[in-house]
Amino acid sequence: MATDGLSVSGQAEAGATVTIRDSSNTVLGSAVANGNGQFIVPLNTAQTNGQALIATATDVAKNESAAATVIAPDSTAPEMPKNVVISEDGTSISGTAEPGSAITIATPDGKPLGSGKADGEGHFTLPLVPAQTKGEQVTVTATDSANNVSPPTTAQAPDITAPDKPIITQVLDDVESFTGPLVNGQTTNDNRPTLSGTAEAGARVEVFDNGVSLGLATLQPNGAWTFTPSQNLGEGAHRLTVIATDAKGNASQAASFDLVVDTQSPQQPVITFITDDAPGILGSVAHLGLTNDSTPTINGTGEPGSTVHLYQNGARIADIIVGNSGVWSYAYTTASPLADDTYTFTVTASDSNGNTTPFSTDFTITIDTQAPAAPGVIGVADGDGNTIDTNQITQESQPRLSGSGTAGDTIILYDNGNAIGQALVGTDGRWQFTPPAALGDGDHHLTARANDPAGNESPESLSFTLRVDTQAPDAPQIVSAAITGGEGEMLLANGSITNQRMPTLSGTGEPGTIITLYNNDVELATVQVNPQGSWTYPLTRNLSEGLNILTATATDAAGNSSPTSSVFSVTLDTQPPAQPDAPLISDNVAPVIGNIGNNGATNDTTPTFSGTGEIGSTIILYNNGSEIGRTTVGDNGSWSFTPAALTPETYTITVTETDIAGNISPPSASVTFTLDTTAPANPVITFAEDNVGEVQDTIVSGATTDDNTPVIHGTGDIGSIITLYNGSSVLGVVTVDETGTWTLPVTSALPDGVYTLTAIAADAAGNSSGVSNSFTFTVDTVPLQPPVVNEILDDVAPVTGPLTDGAFTNDRTLTINGSGENGSTVTIYDNGVAIGTALVTDGVWTFNTSELSEASHELTFSATDDAGNTTAQTQPITITVDITAPPAPTVQTVDDDGTRVAGLADPYATVEIHHADGTLVGSAVANGTGEFVVTLSPAQTDGGTLTAIAIDRAGNNGPATNFPASDSGLPAVPAITAIEDDVGNVQGNIAAGGATDDTTPTLRGTTDIGSTVEVFIDGDSAGFATVDASGNWIFEIATLLSESTHYFTVQATNANGPGGLSAPVGITVDLSAPAQPVITSATDDVPGMTGTLDNGALTNDSRPTLNGTGEAGATIRILDNGVEIGSATVDQSGNWRFTPNAPLESIAHIFTAVGDRSRRQ
Repeated sequence: MATDGLSVSGQAEAGATVTIRDSSNTVLGSAVANGNGQFIVPLNTAQTNGQALIATATDVAKNESAAATVIAPDSTAPEMPKNVVISEDGTSISGTAEPGSAITIATPDGKPLGSGKADGEGHFTLPLVPAQTKGEQVTVTATDSANNVSPPTTAQAPDITAPDKPIITQVLDDVESFTGPLVNGQTTNDNRPTLSGTAEAGARVEVFDNGVSLGLATLQPNGAWTFTPSQNLGEGAHRLTVIATDAKGNASQAASFDLVVDTQSPQQPVITFITDDAPGILGSVAHLGLTNDSTPTINGTGEPGSTVHLYQNGARIADIIVGNSGVWSYAYTTASPLADDTYTFTVTASDSNGNTTPFSTDFTITIDTQAPAAPGVIGVADGDGNTIDTNQITQESQPRLSGSGTAGDTIILYDNGNAIGQALVGTDGRWQFTPPAALGDGDHHLTARANDPAGNESPESLSFTLRVDTQAPDAPQIVSAAITGGEGEMLLANGSITNQRMPTLSGTGEPGTIITLYNNDVELATVQVNPQGSWTYPLTRNLSEGLNILTATATDAAGNSSPTSSVFSVTLDTQPPAQPDAPLISDNVAPVIGNIGNNGATNDTTPTFSGTGEIGSTIILYNNGSEIGRTTVGDNGSWSFTPAALTPETYTITVTETDIAGNISPPSASVTFTLDTTAPANPVITFAEDNVGEVQDTIVSGATTDDNTPVIHGTGDIGSIITLYNGSSVLGVVTVDETGTWTLPVTSALPDGVYTLTAIAADAAGNSSGVSNSFTFTVDTVPLQPPVVNEILDDVAPVTGPLTDGAFTNDRTLTINGSGENGSTVTIYDNGVAIGTALVTDGVWTFNTSELSEASHELTFSATDDAGNTTAQTQPITITVDITAPPAPTVQTVDDDGTRVAGLADPYATVEIHHADGTLVGSAVANGTGEFVVTLSPAQTDGGTLTAIAIDRAGNNGPATNFPASDSGLPAVPAITAIEDDVGNVQGNIAAGGATDDTTPTLRGTTDIGSTVEVFIDGDSAGFATVDASGNWIFEIATLLSESTHYFTVQATNANGPGGLSAPVGITVDLSAPAQPVITSATDDVPGMTGTLDNGALTNDSRPTLNGTGEAGATIRILDNGVEIGSATVDQSGNWRFTPNAPLESIAHIFTAVGDRSRRQ
């Protein structure tokens, strides 16, 4: 082949015509070989892209030779890669290029980022190292096998990297009185402080207040920024945060600055009071008040922490810091006392931010330290205004004192030198005072001193002396009351009752005192006590009807009265008792207990009679006029009487009342009752009535009902009272009607359950029958739920197991399992026709269908309970019975490389391709038109017989179709059977997708005997493997693998050319040790004590679950007392769990966890 690609030369049969064609059989040129067989064929189009050209020779007899292949030179650069895209995370790049070309990725300045090969279809996906995540430009070129390099293609990396956190360099307060930079957390009165700082150049800087955006900062090209809020910040704490966002919307972490805005003046200070602690008047001095304290203390309130500025007559005299309690004070000292004068005080306050309040309200006081003159002579009078002279004896223990002084002064009164009170001198210069406490008996020396309003005290006045005598005589006593009767004089004791109206009273008292007698606090008369200490007085006025309370007092010569004597009571009673009420009669024998009405009946042979009357009176009971007993009215005014057992008959009862004086009342109204002790016949419960739900009918004993308020029916003695019981609980009471029947609706809903009813009859007298028959029924109001189908089982091969809605089956006798309400009956319907029933037992049911037709079956289900309630049918489940085998599949094409078979089969059937030895080499499901494509693995290229079988959705196998495999002669795709690690603690085979710390692992595999195997790492040829006579190959990697993920592929070549490339097998080289795993807890799930186990705990769980954390993806090896017992894999959240496969021995166990990422510790 000429290097310019314009001619082909060679050797052929002399005189033969040599023809050159391309791979599409297009003739590119021809020439006749000379007598020496040499030929030169000019080509109509230059072939410079490494194409394979075909040369044939045709002799004069038109016989064509076998084809020879010639490879054109390759001097054409590949097209630039296309469809180049960098992944969203910036870790890989993909695109298309010339198949098999080498792909190179680099930065614009040539720094390599990755390389690899385009696959047979020109696709490539390669890792980027390092990942490109900041919007970088990358260039991609393709180099063919002739080292022709394509023009570069550029690709834009994603920008997913957030800017650095911005910096707040200063927050400036420019509001008086304190200005300048603020420190983090400081309080300020500037509600629009200016923030400044730095951020990534070109980024948008946004400022937030407590998470709410305030606006965007002004940004300089170099990244410097400033921001002043456009609106005032509110009072209180503010967290100002700053976030930088780049052009791609990536937001930085937030920088923050805390401050507190306080633009409010402190609380207005107040002068609350001024304290006077100089002798005289102590305590608070009111506004405009007087004081004799030249060193007063000024007190007030204000905002804690603020500074109060105190002004005296307009001059600032002190600054005081308000304490935590909000109060302050300032005391004048003896070193600088105030002179007698009037003073006005005011205050203002300022806080730490310089906010100042207005002046407070004025507080004015006058200082006066001059003492007043002594008070004038004291005058004394008794309570009636009678003057008491000095040295006089009086019974007045609280005499009225008076005198003169200076208006406004306070007079302090003293008794024997002790202050007893004070009085204010009026505007007329006079004062009065009455001691609040009685002066004791004896001599009293009274004096006075004057205190002016400022608290200055005068000298003492002249003394005034008097003697007090206040002793009263002892209380007299009334000893007796005498009356005269037929038997002469009779003394009545205290508390007696009499019908005589004017008895003679006698008593004792202090000789010479005057006794005053009272009846019910009304004065009756007076009498003097004789020298012997006794007195007597015959009453001249009648006592009152009823209770008379007699008392007496004694008065001595000085007018002192004694206490009142003890009470002497006499009751005058001349009236008979009133007619008593008819007695109440109580029945105390079950079942009817309570009062018996007039003309009533009772079964109590000893009923209780009761009533009310006058305390102490005697109640006499009569039956038809004959006394049957008597009793006394108790202290509470009531009485009761229980007779000996009465005989059954009719009784008419009356009562009379006799009082203590023997007066007898008229008889009461009568009460009549009948004593009856014969019981009625036992009642009968006949049936119950259901008036609720779909089924409404008579309920017989033992039945079930959904009516929780059924009506109960029965029979009994006419007029008797039926009490209906459920067990011992009363359901209701009803009276038997004149037909001897009764009906009782249950009014309170009965909870679901079993009920056993009985009845007892009672007559009007309360006699009870025996217990009726038992009547049992069950209340069940829970709505019946439709049955549930848990599974429909196909047990006919080849496809067995549960069927889903819409499934196909070749099983004509299906087993249906489900669940439902205990005791209910499930009815099974096929296309709306009932085909059988099943009883729900222990909550489950099973039904086996009879032989179903080969058709679609729409199965529905309903449930019926004992009460006759039936649910609606369930949603249908469609099952299609198909026992007809599908037709044999038709094989239409077999790919030359032996990897794919296409054809037609029964729609939706599964087509299986089997090797002649029966091995399944591929399968696929036909689409809705029956088309299928089966991928063969391994490729079938030996020309042997393959078999295609169709299996329909019901599992029916169709007849087989035999067809020849491809006979291209190319080798089968070789297999990578093992990648071996012989480095570190863990050695052996590395699973596909696994990790290793071996940078030169060994690859092993199989291939066709006689073929060569080329090994590719990340798309680049790494060399040829050693193949033995049995087709086993081995390849030892010579160049150290980098610490990343690597993909291995292999390709076999024989005399007919190269075969297909194997699927890539990836492993990760990882030389970094994993994070130390942690056992966080152990869990016991064996009954007894379950839950989390503490470290060192005891457990009865021989297979406890260990829980822990570790590096995601790492393998955790679990050691028990140093012996490995298993492993666990850490999930993406960093957690792992492990439960021993075998029970642990009953000994102490020490568990340790060892990290095993890349199968290293």
